[in-house]
Amino acid sequence: MINPDFENFKFSTWPEFKTWIPWQHVSERDRYRGEDEWEPSQAFTLHFDSGATVYCKGLKDPDSARGPNINWLWYDEASRDKSGMGWRLAIGGVRISPSPSAWATFTPRGMSHWTNKLFVENDVPEDVEQALREEGYEGELYAHFFASIHDNRHNLDPLFYASMLATYVGKMREQELDGKIVQFTEGLVYETFGPDNITVKAEYDPETRLIEVAYDDGFTNPRVFLFIQRKDASIDIFDEQYHSRHQPATCVREAKARVANHRKRAGDKREPLDQIEIAVGDPSAATLAAAWRQADVVARGATRKIIEGINVVRRLFRTAEGDVYLRVHPRCENFIREMTEGYQYPQGKAGRDPDEQPVKTDDHGPDALSYWAWLRARR
Repeated sequence: MINPDFENFKFSTWPEFKTWIPWQHVSERDRYRGEDEWEPSQAFTLHFDSGATVYCKGLKDPDSARGPNINWLWYDEASRDKSGMGWRLAIGGVRISPSPSAWATFTPRGMSHWTNKLFVENDVPEDVEQALREEGYEGELYAHFFASIHDNRHNLDPLFYASMLATYVGKMREQELDGKIVQFTEGLVYETFGPDNITVKAEYDPETRLIEVAYDDGFTNPRVFLFIQRKDASIDIFDEQYHSRHQPATCVREAKARVANHRKRAGDKREPLDQIEIAVGDPSAATLAAAWRQADVVARGATRKIIEGINVVRRLFRTAEGDVYLRVHPRCENFIREMTEGYQYPQGKAGRDPDEQPVKTDDHGPDALSYWAWLRARR
């Protein structure tokens, strides 16, 4: 039984779960955990007289989900996990019969969030779909169930119910109270970037040898690298690197190591593993460009007006036939957040001026992509 972090587990997941536990069947050494005044301070285990064991923990580090062999998994508040990596690592241990199963509970967090892509849209890699067909399984890998505050009204204080309706309006009400998956687009620079552009199909492809990097420089603000592969039918951003207060040469070394790790995991043994064809970004970032060149990577600055870059990036989202062209892997959580929530125009304007400048916040990944697109994908 897990939660993206233990602090939230303590005041959200655990108080509810312990009311459902048959404490008469819990071992004597663990029964004190059912006392009202007991508060967990770290991960713990419950032992039952049936021989069953329940592990309870938070996943501040997704890697800590590795290891156990379990029969079932409950991931509470799953949408607070920005990348979904905790879920992906934890379900690897759900393999003990009979009927191993896993489920997640959460408030929706928009159409671009991994929970929607995975549980609702069943966005799984093609090789997984093929394996299921070979096993004779024709259904979807995941099922989903929606519930709203209205379904639970008979359990709520009438004043609380009314206050919630008064507090939330519009799309926030649809998400927080109605339990719907909605897309917040008003004021977004890239409002047509959506769930179709975010997919595990944008994974690193060892057959597509060449890798390019789009960069936006920074120090206090993050220095951003986007790792890109150009394929026949798509442009894929398969990973990101957001670092603050690092020296340029350090970031470049880490970027090359990241590429090498992707190639190792994909079984690509061709040398050099850390090869990057070209890095494109802010033309004023002279020190960073020099660090790329010292690492034997071609570096180019892309001089463009902000509006020009935005217009080029917008054309990448779909082909002329309406097919998805730009694809982003869900692990690129910072870039996805900026594209779907952060990078916006000033609020409160109707009939927006096409030459209006976006607000200079949450623009690091989008800026990196626009530099790259202006130089490498304008045509």
